[in-house]
Amino acid sequence: MSVTAIAVYRAPSSEPEPIGVAARSSTAVDGRHLSLVQPTAQLSFEGLDLPPRRRAPEAEDGPVSGAVATAPPEMIGFARNYCRIAAEVLTGFRPVEQLRRYTALGVMEWFRQYAIPIARHRPVAPAPALRTVSVCVPVEGVAEVCAVIQRGPRARAMTARFVDLDGGWKCVHLQVI
Repeated sequence: MSVTAIAVYRAPSSEPEPIGVAARSSTAVDGRHLSLVQPTAQLSFEGLDLPPRRRAPEAEDGPVSGAVATAPPEMIGFARNYCRIAAEVLTGFRPVEQLRRYTALGVMEWFRQYAIPIARHRPVAPAPALRTVSVCVPVEGVAEVCAVIQRGPRARAMTARFVDLDGGWKCVHLQVI
């Protein structure tokens, strides 16, 4: 049995106080700057025993509504290849058109706008490496993917949403963070 303490704090605000609002105390900090001192907790739970985590319940005929289904192995392989190729397109190792068959029009326009043109000679930097890929299937025919991509010392996150259209997966949303 573990004992856990939980404290809830008000989120800091960088917005100044409205004109005419009196200061809360005589030592109030100028409202235009964030305070570096943590405020006192507004809500506190001490000595709380948290129950162990449980797996999502399964009905006899399949997962309960709201439960996330596991992705099929072919979707995991497809997502891994797509994310690797998308990272190589964005860094100039591959042409944008290699993703056309599996990408929706809006995402293709985004690739064309932000992808680095292919260099005639290989760049000095190494090709991006795919570190991890997680696939989630919230509903049948939709897959959400998050991946970690590393190029040199810098790592970035990529999120994508795939929809099963006409028997094939298409990327309808892609974001690199």
